[in-house]
Amino acid sequence: MEYKFSTVVDPGTYETHGLCEGYEVRYHKNAELEDIGCLRCQEHWRQSVGPLGAFKGTLGNPFNLLSLVIPECLPDRLSIVGFANELAFIHDDVTDIVQYGDAHNNDFKEAFNSMATTGSMENAASGKRALQAYIAREMVRIDKERAIPTIKAWAKFVDYGGRQETTRFTSEKEYTEYRIQDIGLWFWYGLLSFAMALDVPEHEREMCHEVCRTAYVQIMLVHDLASWEKEKLNAAALGKDVITNIIFVLMEEHGISEEEAKERCRETAKTLAADYLKIVEEYKARDDISLDSRKYIESWLYTISGNTVWSFICPRYNSSGSFSDHQLELMKNGVPKDPASGSTNGTSNGTSNGTSHVAVNGNGHVTNDDLSANGIKTDGELLSAITMEHLKNRNSFKLGDHDQEVKSLHGHGQALDPRVLQAPYEYITALPSKGLREQAIDALNVWFRVPTAKLEIIKSITTILHNASLMLDDVEDGSELRRGKPATHNIFGLGQTINSANYQLVRALQELQKLGDARSLLVFTEELHNLYVGQSMDLYWTSNLVCPSMHEYFQMIEHKTGGLFRLFGRLMAVHSTNPVQVDLTDFTNHLGRYFQTRDDYQNLVSAEYTKQKGFCEDFEEGKFSLPMIHLMQTMPDNLVLRNVWTQRRVNGTATHGQKQTILNLMKEAGTLKFTQDSLGVLYSDVEKSVAELESKFGIENFQLRLIMELLKTG
Repeated sequence: MEYKFSTVVDPGTYETHGLCEGYEVRYHKNAELEDIGCLRCQEHWRQSVGPLGAFKGTLGNPFNLLSLVIPECLPDRLSIVGFANELAFIHDDVTDIVQYGDAHNNDFKEAFNSMATTGSMENAASGKRALQAYIAREMVRIDKERAIPTIKAWAKFVDYGGRQETTRFTSEKEYTEYRIQDIGLWFWYGLLSFAMALDVPEHEREMCHEVCRTAYVQIMLVHDLASWEKEKLNAAALGKDVITNIIFVLMEEHGISEEEAKERCRETAKTLAADYLKIVEEYKARDDISLDSRKYIESWLYTISGNTVWSFICPRYNSSGSFSDHQLELMKNGVPKDPASGSTNGTSNGTSNGTSHVAVNGNGHVTNDDLSANGIKTDGELLSAITMEHLKNRNSFKLGDHDQEVKSLHGHGQALDPRVLQAPYEYITALPSKGLREQAIDALNVWFRVPTAKLEIIKSITTILHNASLMLDDVEDGSELRRGKPATHNIFGLGQTINSANYQLVRALQELQKLGDARSLLVFTEELHNLYVGQSMDLYWTSNLVCPSMHEYFQMIEHKTGGLFRLFGRLMAVHSTNPVQVDLTDFTNHLGRYFQTRDDYQNLVSAEYTKQKGFCEDFEEGKFSLPMIHLMQTMPDNLVLRNVWTQRRVNGTATHGQKQTILNLMKEAGTLKFTQDSLGVLYSDVEKSVAELESKFGIENFQLRLIMELLKTG
């Protein structure tokens, strides 16, 4: 294995107690980055969750854990990997408290699973989940391809870890099998592979886990030896008669003394360390497995040696352990600004938040001091003023005037079955969806703190309107596919689809009524107006072969695509419980521009998009997307382009050959490069808007930044 980021540690500066004879110890050249990541995690926990009391994590003097056990961690990953590892230790301490353990595990597992499968999580504003969202966002930003498998691996670890803390194990074998999982087989695989940018082939992962089993057990034994005194004290303090430690298990199984159990543990650890040295030499010589699998197996040598050295000097398990001057300075004055966000701890930006600070005593030990306007000029302003005047003396707005008696139709016969009416809508709703808008609502609620019941109503309104607009869009554009399946009108026909889509406006209004206020109605009518105006221009340009300017195109996007983003953003602002009032218009407009342009680009270059919607579908529908506008402006006199586009209008569709011709012209004109460059500018606009909002609200929004990273192209 090649060593770029670490140096060999002088054997005279550490002690292994004979537990890993013949092992080399290496230490990362940039260990101060681990200091920052770990302390940032602690600060974030104190702000978002609560006090940490006398918690001591992975830092130490002269060695930190991670810089010893993964000495070849890529430097740009060391801080966030340190953050994640520190959170795992906090998680371990919390799950030791029986009454909270399972609930804590379940919450972590649900969040990691959600991030791995959808890129988002519900309740992202909650403290623990905010930490997880920060980790995921940073990892995705650094290395998206490896981040998602890592998060999936962590979900497996959390599912198992800490769930048997009260079990009285009857044998060393039973305990060892449990600890192989609990010590973090899956967590460590995810952390190590991400830290070193390893790609272990899926078909070799089980082999790697089996080969490294010897290392897992050795590490578990050393951990239990080093942590025994701490765990004895914790058990006594919590009134537990069971200690989840190999020494306790050996004492009970064999009826031996504490010292005898410790000695047996030491001898087994020595033997396993010697065995693993031989295993590594054997696998280093094999050429029938991948290089990354061999690196993964070899890297566990340093996990064994590093864990051994750290365990017997760290403040976590040793009362004599201390912290370095650099660590003490950070504890006293706070960690540097997060380069990705500009905040100090990754959670707050320039506001007083009541975070408790860690105090340091003179000997280097740690104590805790305290255990409307929507941005678019429309002709709907008169309607808004009249409606507000009409409603200003009412406490709330209701659909219908309920102090008047209305005769029910139910007395004149059975009501018609609404299933036929809803069937087209339910069809499109059942199709696979990434749920971006719902994810964005959860992310924005980090700032707005809308009560759960009202938040669900806003989500429902957004989902109804979004799916209804897709049904109508597909009809108006003549689309064949939607999310890889036949478009709704190709199943239910034009009439049924249009009727069902129109009915969804009634359903959305019924949902809006539950919010019970007049301002929500004004937001709803204004943004619905904008949506329809935007769609009308899109249809007009297509139908009449009118190529808009780029300025006109983006105005249309702000009405059509940005309208739904503005709708839920403004509704959330109306029902916010946060006293800080902030206008989201710039952000939602920029997000709409980026989202639509990204969609235009994916339509041309993405194999997945082709599978879901068809090859260059925008050409087939005759849409003036941003790439098409650029092509028309770049080649205004190209007769091939003009005739192909005219033939598409005459025939109502485009052949595969015609679409390929247009795509080739775009490549010739530099249109794809132009669109990609435009996406970079638009993404920067969104990032700037998010940073401004974070500054105004005083809270960094990890969940929103994670969504942005997942949407990022290139």
